[in-house]
Amino acid sequence: MATDAKAAYSFTVNPAKYGEKFTVRLRAYDKAGNLRYGAKRTYRR
Repeated sequence: MATDAKAAYSFTVNPAKYGEKFTVRLRAYDKAGNLRYGAKRTYRR
């Protein structure tokens, strides 16, 4: 899990921490509290 509140948003994922298969999904909030989810991405090592 990661939080980034400054422009040029980015994060990294350490795949060793999550096993051979894991799914990532972004969740974004704006200042008004609106919520939007990104598409799920499944990765395999």
